[in-house]
Amino acid sequence: MRELFITKKGLLLLGRIMTSCLPTQSKLITTNYEYVAEMVKNCQADIDFGDFVKNLTVSDGKYLQIMALATKFGKNFIDETVVAEFFGGEPHFKSVSVQVESLKEPLHLTEKRAQKIFFSHILIPVVVESVFPVAAVYVNRDLKVVVKGLVSVIRGEEIEPGKKYWVHYSSIVASESELGEEVKRYLLGEQVNDQRFVRACESARFIDYSSFWRFKEWTQEFVKREGYVL
Repeated sequence: MRELFITKKGLLLLGRIMTSCLPTQSKLITTNYEYVAEMVKNCQADIDFGDFVKNLTVSDGKYLQIMALATKFGKNFIDETVVAEFFGGEPHFKSVSVQVESLKEPLHLTEKRAQKIFFSHILIPVVVESVFPVAAVYVNRDLKVVVKGLVSVIRGEEIEPGKKYWVHYSSIVASESELGEEVKRYLLGEQVNDQRFVRACESARFIDYSSFWRFKEWTQEFVKREGYVL
C-alpha cells in the first residue's frame, strides 16, 4: 500500500457517515464503526491511512475503494472532498448496487424497499424543510425525494428550515459550507447521470427514517453508546 494519509477533516466526515450506517450484512462490522469513532475522538493531525486500514477489526472493501479514488484524483491524502465524492458518487453506486442485490433474497426485500436501501446508502445534499421532526428534501433536476426523521451528528449545529446540509442514511453529516459548491455540483452530476440512482429516487420518493429499518433509532443508540457528537 502506497503512502497515503487521511486528513483530520476527512476522518471527521468519515466518522459522521459511519455513525449513520447500520450494517445490513454483519454485526461484526459495527466494531469497525466503533474504531472509527474512537479514532475521530483522539485525532489531532493527519494519520497514515495504511495503518488505519490495518487496524480495522473486520476487513471492509470500502476503505480500499476510497484509497483507489484518491489515487484516481492524483492525491496522496484523503480529505473531506475525497470522502464525500466516494460516498456520494459512482464508486459507491457500484458497490451498493451489488450489496443490495445480494440482500434481496435472504431478507425478502420488495423492489421498492431495495431501492430505498440503495438511496439511503448515498450521500446527498438536501434543504431542511422542518425541524419537529427534522425533514428535508433532495432535489436534482427532475428528481425529488423527501427524507424525514433525520438526526444531526454535527456538534453545536442548530438545524433550521431553509438551511442546506449533507445527509447519509438518517444523519445530517455536514453543513453545506463544509464541502462547498464544487463538490455539490460534481455529485449532483454523478447522481443524475447514474441510472441506478435515478431509479432509486423515482421509486423511493419519501423515506421516514424513524420507521424505515429503524435507522434513526440505531443512530441515536450508537451516538449515545459512543458518547459523542462529532
